[in-house]
Amino acid sequence: MPFVKTEFPGLLIFEPVVFEDSRGYFYESYNERTFEKEGVQIKFIQDNQAQSSYGVVRGLHYQLAPYAQTKLVRVLSGSILDVVVDIRKGSPTYGKTFSIELSAQNKKQLLVPKGFAHGYSVLSETSEVLYKCDEFYHRESEAGILLYDEELNIDWQVPMDKAIISDKDKNQYTGVDKAESEKELAFRVNGEAVGVLAAVCKKFDTKFIHISTDYVFDGTATVPYTETSTTNPVNLYGASKLEGETQALHYNPDCIIIRTSWVYSSYGKNFVKTMLRLMSERNEVKVVDDQFGSPTYAADLAKAILDIISNYKPGIYHYSNDGVISWYDFAVAIKTISNSNCAVHAIPTSQYPLPAKRPHYSVFNKEKIIQTFQLEIPGWKESLKKCLDKLL
Repeated sequence: MPFVKTEFPGLLIFEPVVFEDSRGYFYESYNERTFEKEGVQIKFIQDNQAQSSYGVVRGLHYQLAPYAQTKLVRVLSGSILDVVVDIRKGSPTYGKTFSIELSAQNKKQLLVPKGFAHGYSVLSETSEVLYKCDEFYHRESEAGILLYDEELNIDWQVPMDKAIISDKDKNQYTGVDKAESEKELAFRVNGEAVGVLAAVCKKFDTKFIHISTDYVFDGTATVPYTETSTTNPVNLYGASKLEGETQALHYNPDCIIIRTSWVYSSYGKNFVKTMLRLMSERNEVKVVDDQFGSPTYAADLAKAILDIISNYKPGIYHYSNDGVISWYDFAVAIKTISNSNCAVHAIPTSQYPLPAKRPHYSVFNKEKIIQTFQLEIPGWKESLKKCLDKLL
């Protein structure tokens, strides 16, 4: 049974030797000794089998240690797109995704080591999937990642209007969406903690600047939001950030609140770095084209804050780079400037559902911050080029 290595340590593809004649075919789907000869010493203790129809998308599931599972996945009938995400911190492929078509016809199998989230979509009319596990199912250790996580941007090869997803899988979370399932923690960190910091700064006569978000607005406006526009968050993250603003102003009326949007940098996790990674791994990506706003290069925001500190004037202000684009436009610009050959396809938000609703319009009126602090705000494309110069 040939073993094919992937760039992911421990993630192996098995292509069995199939013996065919007029009667049909025969092959060894699993042989412990063969595995051990290849250095794979795993004791499988449970077999799971699932039948699904076209469009079903399952995952992305995993179990936490000490109940993490190794899986050997194969298809008995039909075909699936099998997808894994490396969630092993310290792994050279941490955060990356891998996908492969498994079918009854190609008879390939995928060995998924512990430390991967796993899921699949059904590409045929029906499918039967069998996977062996080296650990029993443990409900209390079960965890998951959102199938349509923005950062992973997985193409499940099933149109959104045809996708069949369980309520459980629809409610996995990541990023902003985490606030939707951890409401108490979100309000403690984004709200209560801000009030504590503001009060301490007030007590010691220290300047306090709080960074907030475009998510405090509902995104239904047709003209840029001013600092006095009515706030109306459409998700718990936005509500928790608005609570932070309220707490800051209550405990320290002399504070400064800067609302910003679509922040990216050469550091950390953000849209620009995610697009660069995906464009290097794939032939195409899909990005929503009906959410509009203005990107903010973190280096520009940092410079603006330094200028503001030297001319400190309390109040609420809006800051982002100049210009209005969609996320699709942003992705196309990243592709162009980085000279990527990856195709970028526009899709509506309806084809990319997430637990946390996003504002469709997040454009700021920045006249107040420009006039008050005499700032010169760079255009979004100019700043994007500067960031990409550091990353490429």
